[in-house]
Amino acid sequence: MNLSVRSCDQCGRSFKKSGPCNIYCSDLCRFWSKTTRAGKCIEWTAATDKDGYGKFQTGKHKCQSHYRAHKWIHEQLVGPVGDEYVLHKCDNPRCVNVKHLFLGDAADNHADSKSKGRHSHGSKNGMSKLTETQVRQIRRKYDQGMTLDEIADQYPVTVGPIHQIVTRKTWKHV
Repeated sequence: MNLSVRSCDQCGRSFKKSGPCNIYCSDLCRFWSKTTRAGKCIEWTAATDKDGYGKFQTGKHKCQSHYRAHKWIHEQLVGPVGDEYVLHKCDNPRCVNVKHLFLGDAADNHADSKSKGRHSHGSKNGMSKLTETQVRQIRRKYDQGMTLDEIADQYPVTVGPIHQIVTRKTWKHV
């Protein structure tokens, strides 16, 4: 293999080039080449997943590893993540600024999502069979003396969900 010396396109440091596509001296330099400054965030400009998070891979061929970009950079600059989630203070899934990232467990991730208004509940939930207006109607009918069975006959749900609605175990936001 012919190893020629060249300068890294990102940091300018000299390194031994091992192939025609090798223009960065490290995965870290290749990572930073895929970012841009956007206000206080450092945004990922390369491929993203269905949720808008950056996708980054290291290694070649059969030895490739795939990461969410914000998780990879957190591990490189801050330390191991383990089973925890890497959350965003800035609520920008493309952001890879480690000052905007923090670790949390599944409960922290859920609470963070909910506090930022990304938690789908009520009619925003794709599985919902009722609207907020219908939930108000159901509660009103129950308060006026209708039975759970009578109410359930008027809506596309069974008695169980009607009971949960009138006892406020579900649809608490209404």
